Amino acid sequence: MMAQGPSEQARFEILLEEVRADQRILAEGHSLLDAKIDRLIQQMNEQFAMANQQLVAVTQRMTQRLSGVETAVLELSHRTGSLETAVQGLDHRTGSLETAVQELGHRTGSLETAVQGFDHRLIVHEQLHQN
Repeated sequence: MMAQGPSEQARFEILLEEVRADQRILAEGHSLLDAKIDRLIQQMNEQFAMANQQLVAVTQRMTQRLSGVETAVLELSHRTGSLETAVQGLDHRTGSLETAVQELGHRTGSLETAVQGFDHRLIVHEQLHQN
């Protein structure tokens, strides 16, 4: 190697100092970026925690509402069953009433026949007594 003169040595030291300064700037920038990334991660974690709390609250409200809906549906199902039973009872009664009306129709027909027979006999009796 060749011996370096004072001017080359000074120049080398200046370049070395510039490299060291650039290295410090890079390290500071890296440190600042690291801190910024840590803050962003903390903010994101806080936002996720808030969103999770809101989701839990909404889920609880929806579960309560769904429970109310289920109770109402069960009550309506019970009422529907009662109504179906009542309708079946009415159908049975209607059938019985129809049978009774038909029987009354037959009896009315028999009464009409009997009344006509009575009228006929009464007329015959009146005609016999008029003579």
